[in-house]
Amino acid sequence: MEFYKYAVAYIVRNPEKKLLLVNSQDHEEGFLDGWGLPVEYVGDDETEHQAIARSGKQRLGVELKVANFIGRDRMKKEDCTLELGVFEVKILAGGKPTILESGAGSFQYLECRWGTTEDFKESARNGDLASKLYLQSLWRDWEI
Repeated sequence: MEFYKYAVAYIVRNPEKKLLLVNSQDHEEGFLDGWGLPVEYVGDDETEHQAIARSGKQRLGVELKVANFIGRDRMKKEDCTLELGVFEVKILAGGKPTILESGAGSFQYLECRWGTTEDFKESARNGDLASKLYLQSLWRDWEI
């Protein structure tokens, strides 16, 4: 039986339309160490929307609500298949995102900043699935 891991990535924009980038250290195939979208695993007892809400509160100190579905892809890994959904979210409460927590076994966020679409191109070229999906949602023919 094939084992699946489910994860979500989410796009947060500020009033100036800049994109939230997190500097992560996760050392996992399909996700890049470095600057990219916030990513969170989906727990066995939660939906993708619930995982995003949990991640926003626990890790960034903001209340998030899913606004749009961006895309989904799968990646075959050595020990499982990773399925990643990418969503655009809105900040409902909490103000400016700040790194609060990086729990054991999850993606390790070191810092965050606001950036532009250009900031995702290098990480997508280096194998980051979330960045690739985001760029393909903007330009269907975008390739590495």
